[in-house]
Amino acid sequence: MSDTIDADTVLTHYLIAALWSSTHPDTGEPLDDDHDVSDIHESAVETSRADVESFIAAIGDLDLAPYEAVALQFGRDAMIGHDLWLTRNGHGAGFVTRGAGEVGEQLDRLASAMMGVDFYVGDDGAIYLM
Repeated sequence: MSDTIDADTVLTHYLIAALWSSTHPDTGEPLDDDHDVSDIHESAVETSRADVESFIAAIGDLDLAPYEAVALQFGRDAMIGHDLWLTRNGHGAGFVTRGAGEVGEQLDRLASAMMGVDFYVGDDGAIYLM
């Protein structure tokens, strides 16, 4: 790996992707229409942090240069968070669709091996993991 992955950046963008790709069950509208990362319950943030850190550890010393080259618009670590959420939850987009070749496929396999998760809005208005 060319340099250390910033877990906080990955986590923030993982959560942002989770909000815009998760929907209200009653309206079908994206959660980010009326929620932001600060609405995510601490327990869901901590579980997400553990998942992100586990994924980063699984990457190990994989050369991310080909992926970094296609993630220029948002930055490598932000894009890792985004693609991790999309890939692990089977959205049909993410690591493998970035055009990073074999490294994208390797990242896709690592993320796809993780169980999918989803968010929901609790009665208290906070967002939780199912």
